[in-house]
Amino acid sequence: METILDFLDEMEEILDHGKPVPFTNRVSIDRDRIFDIIERIRLNLPIEIDKAQKIVSDHERIIADARSKSGVIVDEARLEADKLADDHEVYRLAVQQANELIDKTKKEANDIRQNVMEYADDILAKAETTVRDVMASVGQGTRAIDDLFNKTLDIIYDNRQELRGNKRQ
Repeated sequence: METILDFLDEMEEILDHGKPVPFTNRVSIDRDRIFDIIERIRLNLPIEIDKAQKIVSDHERIIADARSKSGVIVDEARLEADKLADDHEVYRLAVQQANELIDKTKKEANDIRQNVMEYADDILAKAETTVRDVMASVGQGTRAIDDLFNKTLDIIYDNRQELRGNKRQ
């Protein structure tokens, strides 16, 4: 599967291997190949976005699992506390341990949630940067191609004028 960076590499290769235009620093490239690459980029962008959405979905699943596990642990702690209720001292200790376990579980669940949120944010930030970079690169490539065609047209026009004896000043 090709990535956006692969497409950019391919576009750079096309520009590097373009046929030089005599007496200029310009090159002639296969316009259809460039448009093909741009189309493939457009087709692959949804895949990159799907990857980011999967990460968010995994994040939500991990949080749900953490909440479920913390609920089970809390329920188990309460059941254990109820069993020890017969003896006052044992009961008091059980309540204390249950509360500590509940606090610990809540802290662990919050830590897991925070870590997952940071991870998902990092992935989404990378995806955002990649999409912005691709947009900028495609825009630069399009402007460069437009400039190339405009300059080529100017040269052709000047040459035709010179052939007709109407040299442009």
